Amino acid sequence: MRWGALILKLAVLSVVVGFVLHLVGWTPEQVLRGFIDWVGDTFAWAARNARDLGVYLVSGAMIVVPVWGVFAVIRYVKNRRS
Repeated sequence: MRWGALILKLAVLSVVVGFVLHLVGWTPEQVLRGFIDWVGDTFAWAARNARDLGVYLVSGAMIVVPVWGVFAVIRYVKNRRS
């Protein structure tokens, strides 16, 4: 692609985006700040859910692992008798 055509396309796109931003009353700083806040909120949400997932995992394991252990011992004893 020729450099002149690329520069022209970028200039036209910049004018269109700038016009749309002006129509909705946003500044580039507000768009960037909104994006940064969104990324931060997404990480905070993921951290909260990861913590909850850890609690669920430990709570469930407190029931599942001993039950599995009992069944494993029973299976071992049955197989040993055969």
